[in-house]
Amino acid sequence: MTAKKTKKKTGAIVPENKANRSHFPFLRLAVFVCLVLIANAFVWVSAKAIMPYREFMAWLAGLLISFSGLDVVQKGVYLIFANEQWKMSTECTALTAMIVFVAFIVVYPSSIKSKAIAILAGLPFMFFANIVRLFTLAWATELCAKYAHWIHDYVWQVTFLFLIAVMWLVWIDKVVNRENKAAVSV
Repeated sequence: MTAKKTKKKTGAIVPENKANRSHFPFLRLAVFVCLVLIANAFVWVSAKAIMPYREFMAWLAGLLISFSGLDVVQKGVYLIFANEQWKMSTECTALTAMIVFVAFIVVYPSSIKSKAIAILAGLPFMFFANIVRLFTLAWATELCAKYAHWIHDYVWQVTFLFLIAVMWLVWIDKVVNRENKAAVSV
């Protein structure tokens, strides 16, 4: 008995089997939701373990903000400005956005190497994007305090969602698809 063959988008003819069928999108969605929920629960339960990271984020943001000419004092997880005080909460560290990004990467069908590239490049990028967010929010607070909370709550929230989506799509296009093309063309 001969195996039934199908033509993939790449033009290569491969034997049809269970691996070539649907990637079980509902199962992947369920795994994604579970990963996000479990990781966020871990973050909230282990709040004390995350404290050094929050303090480091406050220290680094405070340092960069002070270099730009704004007066800021960092005490633990607090950044104290002339007219405002920030507490570097867990949400301010971009950990939740990082969790969502990693969950997207984990559930997407790709090699371990591709996943490692995404995580090793994506997490530092998101860390520095968050530092830029804090820096711009400090200047927004200084220059137009009336709109700073709006910029924090809406502009940067949407920007981080967009950033996650773009990083994920770029990774699929530049890493996963390139790896798949190399495997097919041999």
